[in-house]
Amino acid sequence: MDAWCRSANSQRRFAIDAVLSARIINERAQELPLKRDRTGFGIFAGVPVNTAVMRFDEKAARWIRTTQWRPDQKLTLLPDGGVSLEVPYSHTQEILMEILRYGSDVEVLAPPELRQLVAATHQDAAKIYVEQRRAPAREAGRCLTSAVS
Repeated sequence: MDAWCRSANSQRRFAIDAVLSARIINERAQELPLKRDRTGFGIFAGVPVNTAVMRFDEKAARWIRTTQWRPDQKLTLLPDGGVSLEVPYSHTQEILMEILRYGSDVEVLAPPELRQLVAATHQDAAKIYVEQRRAPAREAGRCLTSAVS
């Protein structure tokens, strides 16, 4: 969200999910002009340096068809009910977080570096569920607290 920051006395981009508190003030909101340097995908500003090409399956396509990631994205309906989405982006971490939201319902087709990063991230996450976990201390017969006598 682009809004006026009173502490910085300038227009800033805020991540809504990172706002810790808000308060109502007795001032009417003012429309701010669009800042042309805010060309990033979301909270990261910057000129796009690459374009993500993704294929979403039919399950995810129903949301993707109505979602605008960027005004210059390209959406293509596919014969199987899925969609192809091309999205320019300026910061890999931000688009990575968005892609990961869709789990196995999306495949990154390009660029190769982004595809590899998504695959590696999913592989790391899968390890958490397949590796043998150490039993919590209580289940392992150890006491978590000690009595003082």
